[in-house]
Amino acid sequence: MPAPRVVIDASNLHVGGGVQVATAFFGDLLGHATRGDLLHRYPWLSTARLVASREILDNLSALISASELEVVTSPNRAPARVGSSDVTFSVFGPRFSRPRTRKHIMGFADVTLIYPWPPQLPRRSVKQRIREPLAWGSFRKADHLVVETEAVKERLASRGIQTSRVSVVPNTCHSVFRAVPPGPRHPLGNEVTLLYVSRAYPHKNHDFLGEVLERLHTRHAMRAKVLVTLTPEEFNSRTTKFHRYALNLGPQTVSQLPALYASVDAAIFPSLLECFSATPLEAMATGTPLLASDHDFNRTVCGEAATYFDSQNPEVAAWQIREALDESKTLMQRAVRGLEQMTSWPDSLTRTTAYLSLIEKAL
Repeated sequence: MPAPRVVIDASNLHVGGGVQVATAFFGDLLGHATRGDLLHRYPWLSTARLVASREILDNLSALISASELEVVTSPNRAPARVGSSDVTFSVFGPRFSRPRTRKHIMGFADVTLIYPWPPQLPRRSVKQRIREPLAWGSFRKADHLVVETEAVKERLASRGIQTSRVSVVPNTCHSVFRAVPPGPRHPLGNEVTLLYVSRAYPHKNHDFLGEVLERLHTRHAMRAKVLVTLTPEEFNSRTTKFHRYALNLGPQTVSQLPALYASVDAAIFPSLLECFSATPLEAMATGTPLLASDHDFNRTVCGEAATYFDSQNPEVAAWQIREALDESKTLMQRAVRGLEQMTSWPDSLTRTTAYLSLIEKAL
């Protein structure tokens, strides 16, 4: 098997937003509607080797079977053996061993390395503290880093990473969210169904959400339930209050999400810490009213398309959410703003082209 000039590697991505980004990226590379144009613009793509985790393959099985591009994976989450290359593009790091390549480009979205750990969260584990210097070493050894916002680029610069080694390629949502027209929205009553699409990382603030929903029920006479997308183990480790108001759907494929957003009254995003999450974008793209934690990473992306709440004080958050849900007309108007905003937001193919241009420059 001849060595490829380019390896595009997402074999280390198994959960969360990284899987979503890689699925959209690989979907563009493999899709019938986009593949021909991309091969014409980037001829080296015809011999590139795509390396995917099993989770990404599960989202792309139909496209892979119909494509002539080479896609490989490894069982049991072991690193795939792909040989040497001129350029390796790791969709997201860290990668704790440098691939055999002349140039290594790596995506960065490791928020805990560049932002202070929220004091209300449990202290980081020994494993997490050991991981930090190893992860930093991985990112520093890469020839070029790709981030999703200028703010993250500035944070990396403050940690000694030269800005010339960092490119900004904004996050976006998968094309499936633009393919399904938003359905009608109805005025809200005292019973609402919310949706939180996320894995159970500590900064995602799931247990806080249980506290908020408890107060909505007992102090504001609102019966709210939240649909979540956790693994059974993640769900079982949540608090009693959270279990009282949450229904776990289990992890969802990207193609399942648009209908899921359309089925609920609002999306909720209580996260404490992000580089850039696609969840708010997905809510806006589907015309779903969005309740989001009041942090810069949400306000920068959503602007006036979301209703914001305190992510640290459940009493205040419950009052803010109750007030927002009472003003359902305003909530719907903000959802319309989100839809309008997403019409001019860069799409998945724009991001894919930016990635490929970085690879071509390295070649």
